[in-house]
Amino acid sequence: MKSQLEKVLEWCKEIGKFVAIFFGFTSHWYDYEKKIFKRNAFSRLAMIAVNIIGLALMFRGDSRFLSAFSRTDLNPAMKIVPCSRFLLITLPPVCTFGQIIFCDRQLTNIKKRLQFLEMESLTKIRRCSEIEGTLRRLKFFKYFLIIFMYLMTTYGESESFKELSALAIFYVNIISLSNLWMLQYFLVIARACRLFRYYDFQIRQMVKEFEKSLHDVNQNMEDHACAQLYWLRCQHSQLSGILKELQSFFGWQLLLKRVISLINNGMLIYSTIFETIQYEFMYVFTHDIPDYVSVILDFFVTDYVSELTKNTFNDLQLSLNELTEFSYSLKKLNRECEEFALYLHCLKLNLQQSTHLNMDRQNWFAMMSAAVTITIVFTQAHLGQSV
Repeated sequence: MKSQLEKVLEWCKEIGKFVAIFFGFTSHWYDYEKKIFKRNAFSRLAMIAVNIIGLALMFRGDSRFLSAFSRTDLNPAMKIVPCSRFLLITLPPVCTFGQIIFCDRQLTNIKKRLQFLEMESLTKIRRCSEIEGTLRRLKFFKYFLIIFMYLMTTYGESESFKELSALAIFYVNIISLSNLWMLQYFLVIARACRLFRYYDFQIRQMVKEFEKSLHDVNQNMEDHACAQLYWLRCQHSQLSGILKELQSFFGWQLLLKRVISLINNGMLIYSTIFETIQYEFMYVFTHDIPDYVSVILDFFVTDYVSELTKNTFNDLQLSLNELTEFSYSLKKLNRECEEFALYLHCLKLNLQQSTHLNMDRQNWFAMMSAAVTITIVFTQAHLGQSV
């Protein structure tokens, strides 16, 4: 019985490797035995075929929203919502599919470099349960939101594909494509944040060691501390390069996704307010509210992880300042601390000027206030037309 269960689990693991390909957001799978990413001609064709079928179904099915223009029973302001929905629904998957075609290999190379950096770094730094726990909870919450949004899309579109239920999978996949692609961005950012926090943790451990042996610092301790700082600076520099490269080709996708979601959420909240007049509240509660609430929470988690990543630079600077207090009488260590602090200051300025560190909770609140503003504008237009 135990051997059969192990076989079933092994089969599930083998099938799970290819799930991402049949969801359409990558042509690579991960070989757990060799610990490498792989792809072949079949995986590329499968990924392209899944997305093309989904795009065809999307354009065919969602063109129904354009019929709202010819309806005379709708408020003119309410006509804008379904007609705009056609563009807001179709644009993200089309742009995401194009980016996957051109950037899938680039993202996989980033994952490979990040994996190598993790293996190299975490063999020299002991694990911290606080760091692991915080990011694990955020990742679980992100997975929950993505699965919830996927299931809600499946539930919402199940009536449209009653006769051809198999095709519903392709449609739901393409509608969820931008969320699944941005999930990869989130996971890479979370892994980078984890490493940044470990580098800060290692310097704080060095501070504790100097506090314990304040009067017994010898040349060997100083040389060892200098070597550690130099190694940490090199690792930090490599990780920052990965972060900048990731942001450089995900930046426009983030902007597009946020602008469209901002407008979409504003219009959805507006339509929810006035749909409660025509539909039962339970219908609105099961179809509309989960749609935009899950998207709002999804953006919050991404912005929160980005803010944690940004805060690691300040935390590292504070840890270096604490270490500098012990290095005034140690010329080599003092020079190494100054070089690390200068590097960190220049890097932070560079990232801020290139807008790589602009995502945080403040940005999220600004986005929510803009969505409320859009809702108010549509509501005023609706009431003005009703008078």
